[in-house]
Amino acid sequence: MIPGTAILILAAGFSKRLGESKQLLQYKNQTLLEHTIGEAQKSGADLVIVVTNELQSPFVKISGGTFLVQNERAETGMASSINTGIKLLQAIAPFTSSVIISVCDQPYISAGIFEALYSKQVETNKPLVASAYA
Repeated sequence: MIPGTAILILAAGFSKRLGESKQLLQYKNQTLLEHTIGEAQKSGADLVIVVTNELQSPFVKISGGTFLVQNERAETGMASSINTGIKLLQAIAPFTSSVIISVCDQPYISAGIFEALYSKQVETNKPLVASAYA
């Protein structure tokens, strides 16, 4: 469980180099985005916010505790998606104590990774923690 925490999933990229939406690529009978949302929901976060662009929004399935917001300025980059998500978070859950920011195209993301990030922040009391690999 990760109380007082929101998970912000960034899914507003246009995948120009790939030529099709990475967010909507199939992975284990679901899209990469659906996988990330599901793992975020399993983590026990208080809420999940998914930031999309106008192309993905119609394809995103959400359920209780998950909110969808469209980044009207998605073409300007990831910072505008973070800003869009944080503005929604401040409006609907202003007393949230921490936010985990995740991209949506990592097939090996898991609830355990979200929980580990939360635990590391609590353990170290640092204002910012990040994951890394090899």
